[in-house]
Amino acid sequence: MAVAGPSTGILRCPGCGTDNGLRAKFCNECGMALPKRGPGGIVRDLAERKFLTILFADIRDSTTIIRDLDPEDALAKLRPAIDMMIAAVREAGGMVNRVQGDGIMALFGAPVAVDDHALRACRAALLMRNRLGGLGDRELAIRVGVHSGEVVAHFDAGDFAQTYDVTGPAAHFAARLEGEAEPGMALISDDTFRLVRGAVQARPRRGLSVKGFDRVVDAWELVGPGLRSRWLARQQAGLSPFVGRDAPLADLRSRLNLARAGTTQFLAIGGEPGTGKSRLLHELV
Repeated sequence: MAVAGPSTGILRCPGCGTDNGLRAKFCNECGMALPKRGPGGIVRDLAERKFLTILFADIRDSTTIIRDLDPEDALAKLRPAIDMMIAAVREAGGMVNRVQGDGIMALFGAPVAVDDHALRACRAALLMRNRLGGLGDRELAIRVGVHSGEVVAHFDAGDFAQTYDVTGPAAHFAARLEGEAEPGMALISDDTFRLVRGAVQARPRRGLSVKGFDRVVDAWELVGPGLRSRWLARQQAGLSPFVGRDAPLADLRSRLNLARAGTTQFLAIGGEPGTGKSRLLHELV
């Protein structure tokens, strides 16, 4: 797939924002693969399926708040809340891929995959909710929707900039879930809650009718951070059977025994998110 893009002399990394040369294949800062350009500056889209978490946040009733204001005054009114949302996403390890007049869309787990994308999104939502009062504007109220699911991630190029975006029902559901949230509320889907159970405090919101989806859904209102780490929460909920890892576990135990006997050992455990690195160490110790 290819989309037309501006014929500039740089390629901006969608992961970290670093500007790279037109001939670069990988980002000089973070190492992420960069979109390819063909003749005339056309961007070759690196579309890929990803399982990630999507966050939508906006200022409730923003039209009513600014309808009688001069455009510059309207921007000054809303921008502090937007900047606060953006800062919360970045602090939690996400990427803001859309900024609109009164809200944002953010991705967690893309372009760079992380196995705790759902928890990072919940942290961002809680940061937004907790920091809004510090802006000192009682007219402003925000609402947040968070959903985890599979999408197709891809590059788009408009007339002014190249952007990284996602497409799929999961993105639409996250946006609709935000619309169901009351002012000051952060709603997460049941799919997201299953990924963060025990790591956050949440109360159920049963039987929501989400526009555009022909089913009643359950969601959860974020209350605060959990009392246990994500790994401890997984342990308490019950771990799945540990199978098919006998060889690496035996190697680790052998190395551990050598270290205990006085022979220095250096080991590095690597792999894609979700492949069981933490579980392997848990079984070792």
